[in-house]
Amino acid sequence: MELGLPASDVFLSFAIFALFSLLIIYPPAEARQAGFIIPNIFYSIIGDEKFNFIQHHLRRSCLTLLIHALLPMIYTFFMYFYFYEQFTLSGTFDLVQLLFRFSTTVLLLAGGYLFQISRSNFSNHSIIKNLAKYGPVDEVAAQINDEIKDFHNFKVEYIGYSKLIITSSWIVKVSMYNVVFLKISDARFKLTQTMDLPIFFHENSGKQMIDVQAESISDKTKPVTIRVYSREMFEELRAKLGGNVEIVSDIKFKSSLHERFVTIFKQHIYGNPRYTYDQKYELEPCMGCQSIQANIKLDKTCVDSVGEVQCRQCNCKPMW
Repeated sequence: MELGLPASDVFLSFAIFALFSLLIIYPPAEARQAGFIIPNIFYSIIGDEKFNFIQHHLRRSCLTLLIHALLPMIYTFFMYFYFYEQFTLSGTFDLVQLLFRFSTTVLLLAGGYLFQISRSNFSNHSIIKNLAKYGPVDEVAAQINDEIKDFHNFKVEYIGYSKLIITSSWIVKVSMYNVVFLKISDARFKLTQTMDLPIFFHENSGKQMIDVQAESISDKTKPVTIRVYSREMFEELRAKLGGNVEIVSDIKFKSSLHERFVTIFKQHIYGNPRYTYDQKYELEPCMGCQSIQANIKLDKTCVDSVGEVQCRQCNCKPMW
């Protein structure tokens, strides 16, 4: 088969389109914030998940599948029209024909699947099947639609369209083409692993990736992995789940930046001589808790000398 194009042009065009496709399939946070995502662009068709969560994700998953299946065909037409003169001069359209066959196959498979599930009123859709595991679909869907509106739900957003929502009764994990439901009363929770993440200069706490596995006691659904990104988020998650999270003894939590500051600060304090306070001035309460009087004195001990970088008196009050 003759390409009809220099290999460099084929590679460059494919790389650019692959990047474009990744931005559509896994939109970054900036694209989500700007509203350049499928649910926002096709809002009139999909609707808002706050008003009808189940219907929204049924439509979103189907439309997402169709748009993703269209990407190879879009690339095929791009190659045909953009490089038309070069294909004509080379006398071969083999590459375009190959791309057209492949993209047509992908589009037909996606269209056939959507047509099949639409004929049964989407009862064969994976979302509906997941709902049916816990009772009549309409009743379960109505309960979830109602609980999703609660302002106090626990929410975590992941890459692309993936996210996790925990209501008062349900764990709902949204993925690109599917939504998994797990009833909290039918689940047991276990902390499976932790992984330290780098700390950046603009962050004020140590970050740690923490995975909690939720398993169905009745085996109605596959285990769901709940991933949070800090110890504070884990404590919030644990409280939402009623504290019923099994923690393996060999798993260690990463101390926050504040906790590490306190530890190192205490080490330095205990290494210094004690200061005798003459009660001349009234002590102020600690800024951190406002309930205990200050018991640490910050004093400048470095010596100012010519030619050396001068140190300054510390006028800040210790917060802990």
